[in-house]
Amino acid sequence: MSKLFKISVLFIFLITLQLEAQYQKRAHFNAKFEPDSQVIHCVGQSDELAFASYTEIMTPSRHPKLYMDYTGAKNSSEEMIHEVANYYEIIKNYPPDVGLQIGLSMTNGGEAYTDDIIEGIHDSGLVTFAKELDNLNREIFVRIGYEANGFWNGYNPGSYKTAFQHVSEILRAYSNHIAIVWCVHPVDDITTIMSYYPGEDFVDWWSIDIFESFYFNSSSTHDFLDEAELHGFPVLIGEATPMESHVGDGQADWDAWFEGFFDLIKNEPVIKGFSYINREWTYIGGQPSWGNTRIQDDSVIACNYRQVMDNGLFLHANAGVSNNILTVAAAEDTYVMSEFPNKTFGNNDTMIVKNSATDTIISYVKFDLSELQLGEISLVRAYFLAKNNTDSDVPVHIHMAENNWNEDSLNWNNKV
Repeated sequence: MSKLFKISVLFIFLITLQLEAQYQKRAHFNAKFEPDSQVIHCVGQSDELAFASYTEIMTPSRHPKLYMDYTGAKNSSEEMIHEVANYYEIIKNYPPDVGLQIGLSMTNGGEAYTDDIIEGIHDSGLVTFAKELDNLNREIFVRIGYEANGFWNGYNPGSYKTAFQHVSEILRAYSNHIAIVWCVHPVDDITTIMSYYPGEDFVDWWSIDIFESFYFNSSSTHDFLDEAELHGFPVLIGEATPMESHVGDGQADWDAWFEGFFDLIKNEPVIKGFSYINREWTYIGGQPSWGNTRIQDDSVIACNYRQVMDNGLFLHANAGVSNNILTVAAAEDTYVMSEFPNKTFGNNDTMIVKNSATDTIISYVKFDLSELQLGEISLVRAYFLAKNNTDSDVPVHIHMAENNWNEDSLNWNNKV
């Protein structure tokens, strides 16, 4: 047994060295928060549950360095305070070097309000936004008017550039913890893209958002990367998600999107960060045709993804910092149905709740906390991913139950 174990370890070590050798050495531009020779690992556009699920499957050694979220430049001071507080609620229980990557929109439903920004109408909220971010004392990347050239945003190149410059000056004046990012989409040629460029003096990083695998090898993508190197800026892939392949089909999905995505990073030394959108679009809405992109829902994708993240090229949060967070999965779960009072459902993959004239369904979840001492617990959160099969809001109530039941025998007649 010991010989087999040693051979296995040697094999893994050799594979790791081979993977590291495949990646191009990174360029370095001395940009704000730019790592010397690594690529920043970021994930987001997801709620607290999705972020927690992603970080759990990554394990502490591969914890994302940045959490990604969004807000609007026209928000009031009160709204900005609330937004930043929400960001902090998500990252506060993780290593203290976990930062933020924020998309700051200057449009609403395709109606750009850049003229209002230029006139200073939203200065108060922007100043508050900068101050609140500065108080977090984290590394924060702000993509002002992300996907600048995207026709869906409705930006005019001239007013966009002026508004960008105005916002950039405000953020820099009130925070030392913000890197300013200019972000585009490869839907246009490089000439059109560059017509939105606000200028060297107003940016710290360049960024590109990529969803379709077509853009991994498109001329617009590679022309943009070449232009970034020419101007002397590192590139952050601001948003990336497999919109056409999703997850769920294992290696086929990996080959269809993920392989090409990481090949792009591997072969382009100017890329110094990426942000993966780990989201179930079907449940959350917004882009339901995009499907599920949560890597934790596909064991093959998750395994391959972790192997890539093990490469020393990628910069993760400080794995040596412990916040004493323990994730406890359900030990048992089941549900009972009034319509079938003697039937058990402990082997089902999902749980159901229902209250109608014909049937009532109650779900049960049990956690084993025997390893914890009561004095050690400061905060407990329970996460449930729910799918609503109706068009209206459905209230769901959670109550404490006795623990003298098991999922193999609990039914409606003997429920506790």
